[in-house]
Amino acid sequence: MPLPRNRSRKYRVRVRKNVRGSRTVYKLTREFRASCAICKKNLAGIGTGSHTQKSVSRAFGGNLCHSCSERVIIDVVRVREKIKNLEDVDLSRRAYVQKLLKQ
Repeated sequence: MPLPRNRSRKYRVRVRKNVRGSRTVYKLTREFRASCAICKKNLAGIGTGSHTQKSVSRAFGGNLCHSCSERVIIDVVRVREKIKNLEDVDLSRRAYVQKLLKQ
C-alpha cells in the first residue's frame, strides 16, 4: 500500500522489474503537464527545463493556448473599437481582456 502522500493521481506509477530476484518494484514519478487556464487543453511547446523553455514569447504565453489567446485578443480589439461591451465578453475570458486593456 502506498503512503498517503502518494495516493493522489498526480503521480504516475511505473512498474520496474528488479534485477536481482523476481521482485516487482513500483516507482512513483510526478508528471508535469502545462495546461490552458480556460479550456484545460495541454499547452504545446512548454518544457520542463530552463525558464525560456517553460514559456512562449507572446501574450499570455505559458498560460493560455493559442486558440484561447486568439479569442482574448479579438475581444480586446472589439472592446477598444466599441463594437462590443466589456460585459458582453465571456466570463472566463473577461479577466484576461481587462488585463490587456490596461496596457
